[in-house]
Formats: sequence, C-alpha cells, structure tokens
Amino acid sequence: MLRFNIRHQTIRRADTFRPVKNSRNYLYAEFDFLTDDWSRYGTKTALFKGAGMNESIAVILDGQGKALVPWEVLEKDSFTVSVFAGDLITAGIVEVHLYESGYESGRDVKDPTPSVYQQIIELLKTKGDGHGAREIELRNDGSHIQWRYVGDGAWMDLVPLDDIRGTDGSSPIKGVDYFTEEEISAIANTVETALKEYIDVQIGGVLNGSY
Repeated sequence: MLRFNIRHQTIRRADTFRPVKNSRNYLYAEFDFLTDDWSRYGTKTALFKGAGMNESIAVILDGQGKALVPWEVLEKDSFTVSVFAGDLITAGIVEVHLYESGYESGRDVKDPTPSVYQQIIELLKTKGDGHGAREIELRNDGSHIQWRYVGDGAWMDLVPLDDIRGTDGSSPIKGVDYFTEEEISAIANTVETALKEYIDVQIGGVLNGSY
C-alpha cells in the first residue's frame, strides 16, 4: 500500500513500497492528514494522473482515508498523486515511480474507473444498509447539482445543470436526457424503491429549485 502524509498543503510519500505496472484492483493509497485545517472537511478526494494523461482521475476517500489507485495510471513509468477537500483546500503533487511488470497485456477489456458521479451513486445505494454508510444530501446552486454528507459544511459539485437539462433549458426526460443504461440498471436492480424517490422527488426538486 502507498501511504502519504499531508501537512497543510504539502503532500509527501511515507512508505517504501515498490509498486509495479499493470495491476488492477490491487494497489491502494492511504492518506494521513496531520494538520487541523483538513479536519473540518468530511469528504476528501484523491487525484491520480498517469504519465501522458491529460486529466486526473478523482477517487473519493473512504472513511479510513484510503482509495483504490485507478488501473489507468499504472500503465506507464510513473503517476502523480494529490488530494483536495471541501471548497477548496488543495495539496501539492507527489510523483510515484512504477517498476516493470512481468505481465504481458492481451486483449482483455478493462472497465474504466468509476467517475465521481458513479461513486456517488454507489454511496447512495449503500445508504441504510447497516454498514455505517453516511447519508447524502443534494442541492441546486444555480449552476450545478451539488452533494455532501449530512453534517459536513462544504458542498461538492456533482454534475453541471447544463449536462442534464434538455435543449433550451427544458426539463430532462428520464431515460433519454440523463442516466446511462448501465447506471439505470445498476441502481434499479439494488434499490428500486429508493430509485423512484431519488429521481422523481429529490432530483426533480433540485432541478426546479424547490430544494
């Protein structure tokens, strides 16, 4: 496991682990926040960016400050790590070198690392499952649908309103203008009752401004 210490806005690696290229669903990163300026934020997000990538991949930290390192960043010689919280405390960047692997890639197809939006859907699915999942609330700030854990102070952008509005600002049509088929299937199979309330009541209220 990779370990990182964060003191104010400085991030440093704190392990001697030698990560190897091409692993998947194996390598985790743990973040230890050593100063009080991070403590007021319940939700923290790690940023991973592989060599040659144009954009970072965001992964929400779990309750122990851990995140699964996306497989996409483990294919080149190195990747960078950072972290942020709330609205907005950021940290610097630390580079992690990757060692060669004996694995020879074939034609296996890898699913992409879930987006932050998909991660939020997973959090919603686990709400009330008896395993200590925290409740999530939503709001419309005029430009984005935002989310936060109940009790946290800062709101986080979930999706721009322009991405889920229909043309000319009209209301989106469920199953046509928003949600992919995969997302609909995953949610419907696990929380059918909660899905109806979540889409028809909560998101509908956020879009029309009643929340």
